[in-house]
Amino acid sequence: MSRGFLLTVLDMVISNDYFMVMVQMTVTEFKAHALETIKRVNQRQEPVILTKRGKPVAELRPYREASDSPAPGRLAHTLVSMGDIVRPLDADDWEAAQ
Repeated sequence: MSRGFLLTVLDMVISNDYFMVMVQMTVTEFKAHALETIKRVNQRQEPVILTKRGKPVAELRPYREASDSPAPGRLAHTLVSMGDIVRPLDADDWEAAQ
């Protein structure tokens, strides 16, 4: 990267015991250093947020291959059984629910 290429740290997020640094740069800086920026995003696997007049307008992220095969049962541990949800309430349950 060139010496004049300035990146500022936007935010640090601690997630799963590692730091992810969100870098921001202006659209003008990106236009001048697009190839360098894309190379950096690919090498470091860090996104870059592009700003215009100080407001975020776009995010450049590293490419990740989508999984072609579905993962059956991947969310099975997140389901909670509430019993029979179709059976109507009997009189005792109805009184308790009011």
